[in-house]
Amino acid sequence: MKNIKIKLLGLGLLLTMSCNTDDHTGDSTRTTSDAKATLNLNFSQSTVYNEENQDVLTYTISLDKPQIADVVAYVSLVSGTATEGEDFNYDHSITIPAYQLSATGSISILYDETYEPTETFTLKIGDERFANANFDPQEITVQIGNSDNLRIELSWDGTFNGNNGSTDFCDIDMDLELLDSGGNYVETSYSSCPEEIIISSLMPDDTYTLVVSLWTNDGETAAINIPANVEFSKIGGQTPTESLDVSNYFLLSDGGLDDGNSNAYIEYTIVKTGQTYTITDQNSAQVFQGRYNNISQAIRTKILNKNKK
Repeated sequence: MKNIKIKLLGLGLLLTMSCNTDDHTGDSTRTTSDAKATLNLNFSQSTVYNEENQDVLTYTISLDKPQIADVVAYVSLVSGTATEGEDFNYDHSITIPAYQLSATGSISILYDETYEPTETFTLKIGDERFANANFDPQEITVQIGNSDNLRIELSWDGTFNGNNGSTDFCDIDMDLELLDSGGNYVETSYSSCPEEIIISSLMPDDTYTLVVSLWTNDGETAAINIPANVEFSKIGGQTPTESLDVSNYFLLSDGGLDDGNSNAYIEYTIVKTGQTYTITDQNSAQVFQGRYNNISQAIRTKILNKNKK
């Protein structure tokens, strides 16, 4: 009986070993195929993009066949005069998910109010880390132009000896208002010192009226002129700023519109044609002309009637 048990045990071991002799011939792990990636721009590199529009530029990386793993393209800044975070932002990597055929990257143009010449920057899409598809790294260049907005600022800061001693001129209420050719208010500035209105280049071409007014002298009776100054400037243009002293129009003791003085205002006519603004005063004297990035369009006449109070 002892001998029989030993023989049966040996047979069991033999059967067990025989059941595990599969060497997995023909099996394999899944691998990526020989795919090709291409870059397509959804914008033109020859276009100068106006920062005022805050454009979002896009591009697409496409595969000719899907992959079983993600395909990642890294993007880097190569060169340029524009500054990331101030003038533009961009996606630093683009991922085509597994089993998908494309992905889109973006470049955002940022708006600022500082004049700078046309700026450029160059991005490199793809590098040695690009895997799971064949792709030749490519460089793209973007050009950024300045804003074409017109800024109008009314300032009257300073101090004077008022009814209660030294008084800040900013306590006096002055206003800026912009009306279109139909007499509709399109922009106003009532509660600041200085007051400011910006005419966007995206606004319709029209003949606008700018009203500069004294609302109230707040009971002050000093026979002095308010040191009011109106400044016209292209935010991003090379056209020089034009600063106009309008203090002779506003005698403090005469009061403002709310004090019963119906003459406590002056008007300017602003003709907007595309990116050009031609401004004349109420005596039809041209005081400013500005066009983006063209210094030949300078101030032609600097005439104001200084006799009116």
